[in-house]
Amino acid sequence: MRATIQKLNITLPYCDARSDSDILFVFRPPTTGLHLGDVVEFDHSIIEASQTARNVTTGETFEIHLREARYSRLAAASGARFVSFSITGEIQ
Repeated sequence: MRATIQKLNITLPYCDARSDSDILFVFRPPTTGLHLGDVVEFDHSIIEASQTARNVTTGETFEIHLREARYSRLAAASGARFVSFSITGEIQ
């Protein structure tokens, strides 16, 4: 799955990435290496396990941990789909 970084706040830390199929991924960004507009690639089917993600824009890799998230009320009300994941490590 590829998603484009839309919001990035290193202070909180917080990051939004949206896929071409309009799925929003919310995650904790690494301390360096991600920028607005970067495209990241990961396997969205790997849930509750660490995996290596790739910043397609820069070629750098980093570890993420996708977590199952349930936003059924929000999704039902708006028609949107949401998945969240968190970074567990630094960009290599």
